[in-house]
Amino acid sequence: MKIDALTSLRFFAACAVLFSHLRFFGDSGSTLLRTLYSKVFWEGYIGVTFFFILSGFILSYSYQQRLHKDHGLKAFYVARVARIYPLHLLTLLLAIPWLMLIDEHTSALAYGLNALLLQGFSPARDVHFSINLPAWSLSSEIFFYALFPLLILLKNRLLLGLWLLCLGWQGILLSPLFDDANRHFWMYVFPVSRLMDFCTGMLLYRLYCRMVGQIKPTQATLMQVGAVLLLAVFFALKGKIPQTLRYDLYYLLPMALLILAFSFSSGTLSRAISGRVLIILGEVSFSLYLVHYLVAQYLQYLTDRYQLFYGTSGELIHAALVLGISLLLSLGLYYYYETRMRRWVKQLFRV
Repeated sequence: MKIDALTSLRFFAACAVLFSHLRFFGDSGSTLLRTLYSKVFWEGYIGVTFFFILSGFILSYSYQQRLHKDHGLKAFYVARVARIYPLHLLTLLLAIPWLMLIDEHTSALAYGLNALLLQGFSPARDVHFSINLPAWSLSSEIFFYALFPLLILLKNRLLLGLWLLCLGWQGILLSPLFDDANRHFWMYVFPVSRLMDFCTGMLLYRLYCRMVGQIKPTQATLMQVGAVLLLAVFFALKGKIPQTLRYDLYYLLPMALLILAFSFSSGTLSRAISGRVLIILGEVSFSLYLVHYLVAQYLQYLTDRYQLFYGTSGELIHAALVLGISLLLSLGLYYYYETRMRRWVKQLFRV
């Protein structure tokens, strides 16, 4: 059983990442669009923090009681690979024509690590951000999946201890031992560093289990309004916070509280975003996350080559096309490729 509001929130997180990749707004002739991009859209990378925390929460929600009982490890791992790898492989292949069009040299190492979902472990920017850029986060996801059957066995104190250990590692990364250029990789990309996000989600689920059934609708609504307002406050104050903290740590608290608050379906806001359309958009959010960057790059190539969009109105049309085409492709990929490939992989491994 899914938590509809959290499914819907996935769509908004994917859109935040998408808008952060509309980089032509940063060079716009419009002061408004340049400001909007630099102050709002560019910060959309925080959607990744949301996804990592949500992953820990939802996996715990789905498997806490049955992973080591009636749902074997083989079935778990096959289901996780079937969830992300077929679509990743397809988008990897779809990126190759674009790389050839722009005469981009991509090393064999980059292709190999991308194919194995290990690119996030390479500190080289032309490896971890190569080919289909958003796919770097899948290195962290597959790392989380590998550890999850062990992590789920940890008692609360041990899991909290691991979280504190990860926090200590983040503290080391903030020390003079690392410069700002290196911190971007070690704090934002490196899967081991993002384990704290995943453990946050797991701890949140355990807190949710203690609270569920005791939270009244009015309380749930107040929690949801408070969580949204807290995120808005953090976002408004971001200019006073060093970029190194904003890669992940700064947004950890508001994102965690947002997920916890909207996990209670009785709240007014959770009900408001649990309509059929938003749930469907949430379901296709993984496709949207992986395909939007390719759409943006192909459109940018056509724009540069044929000068298709001029001025502010042209840039707005450009952005609308990126969003619209990405959504249409995501819907098609989800219903006609992603879900079918999941079934096929599971049947292949007989789980």
